[in-house]
Amino acid sequence: MLICYASNHSLSTRFGIGVIVIKKLSINPRKTPLQERARFTMNIILESAAHILREEGYSQLNTNYVATKAGISIGSLYQYFPNKEAIIAELHRQHFKKARDEMNKAYQQIEGLSFEAASRLLLESTIKVHQIDPELHRVISTQAPSLNLSEDDNSSHSVRKMLEQFFYAHKDSLRPGLDIPLAARISYQLVISVTHAAVDNEPELLKHPKFVDELLRMLLAYVQ
Repeated sequence: MLICYASNHSLSTRFGIGVIVIKKLSINPRKTPLQERARFTMNIILESAAHILREEGYSQLNTNYVATKAGISIGSLYQYFPNKEAIIAELHRQHFKKARDEMNKAYQQIEGLSFEAASRLLLESTIKVHQIDPELHRVISTQAPSLNLSEDDNSSHSVRKMLEQFFYAHKDSLRPGLDIPLAARISYQLVISVTHAAVDNEPELLKHPKFVDELLRMLLAYVQ
């Protein structure tokens, strides 16, 4: 039996050999809403999906249910999203945007601060982002299938790239010979992994008065 990937699900047999063609899911919106009404419709779809995920879990999520919750027809939903995975992917992207926006706000405030003080501010911003709708984030992280989406997309506006620029600006405060691009990637993964683990398993840690202190201690021990 041969397994192939294509744009549509199908099952065929040639010369006595079964061939399964597995659809590669599209996880992008079908269109970008430009008018106010279209933006409203897309937002109500996303809000309805988020409500289902929070209250009932991923197993109950399907496009028909989302459309019913949103008060629109299934045809209207499909004008924007081809499947429920695309809806989840868009919720991910919104989370990434909030992370970048918070980090950008923090970067506006760190000029003139020491490396340690600036790092604390950036960590506090990271925690703030993950305190926004933690239950939705937990359900998506632990129940929904992996869609291979990452905020760390290596673009100039990614949080990891911002962290790399921050390290370069404070390189005199870092240990000699530190590979800054590598250190930025590892530091990003360390902080995000610990924070996501807290969101998924122990959300009360995000409010612990010393949580940021310990994250900062870990970061400084690595880069200094």
